[in-house]
Amino acid sequence: MIDLLPLSWINNSESNHTQKIQIKDNFFWITFAEINNIKEFLHEFSNSSYSFLIRGCDQEQFNDFQDILPYKFFTGSEALLKTSYHHFEKKSLKELIKRGKKKLDFIEIDFDNDFRLKLKTFLSKTRNGNKPQLKNLFRTEPDSSQRIFTAIDKNSNWQGLITLTKNSVCKYHCELLLKNKNAPQGTMEFLLKSIFDKLSQEGIRELSLGEVPFFNINSVNLHSLEKIFLFGGRTINFAYNSKGLYNFKNKFNPFWNDLYMISNKRIGLNDLYHLMRLTNLDSLIKWQLLNIY
Repeated sequence: MIDLLPLSWINNSESNHTQKIQIKDNFFWITFAEINNIKEFLHEFSNSSYSFLIRGCDQEQFNDFQDILPYKFFTGSEALLKTSYHHFEKKSLKELIKRGKKKLDFIEIDFDNDFRLKLKTFLSKTRNGNKPQLKNLFRTEPDSSQRIFTAIDKNSNWQGLITLTKNSVCKYHCELLLKNKNAPQGTMEFLLKSIFDKLSQEGIRELSLGEVPFFNINSVNLHSLEKIFLFGGRTINFAYNSKGLYNFKNKFNPFWNDLYMISNKRIGLNDLYHLMRLTNLDSLIKWQLLNIY
């Protein structure tokens, strides 16, 4: 399906904006883009003199782009909700949603000049707000191209916040998922259910909860370096809690899609090291090691 973009890329018929960063000499990572036709976009890049990589692609996209980007590297699994499917039927999940709904209201807010300051203040109230933040894996800086949803208390204070990008005509992708560390129980469950219902009413077919890295949920056959990558990722759970991320997203009974980095060069161990630094994961690990006790 050519119109479906990599995660965190935006479907925009009026824009052709890209963000790329250098991994090493003549090798670039296209982190984000706002485009309309990805096939045309990739053909333009394929005529350049350097190699490039994109991430957040599923098997179908790899098949579509294999003539341009013949190498893939498994990174994790995407949690996908379909509005035609009953994702919120578990008794325990219904109870959490009910608890959140009792104390909170759901609103969509507009991006304005004050939003970034409000977001910075809210981040300081989240459990991980004082830690080094990941970069380039998802959109951490909301703008007018994104939709912003919040769960607010009776004093209009944010208790939960989720931002969305439109990944295709019929799909949205969650970028930021943030919760006040003192938020009522069921805050994020209530917020996600409210977003899901609203998108369903708008005719949207899919809502991606994003990637759970280092998890091979569908038991894909991996080569040795991919196995090392996943093992390494699971050993740093003390710093980046992929297990907790999986537990949260899995409670919504999602469909799981295999996700890959795809490139026009083979991805090696040295490339993975540079990518770790570009995501700021190394800083997060160092910070956590220094603050264990």
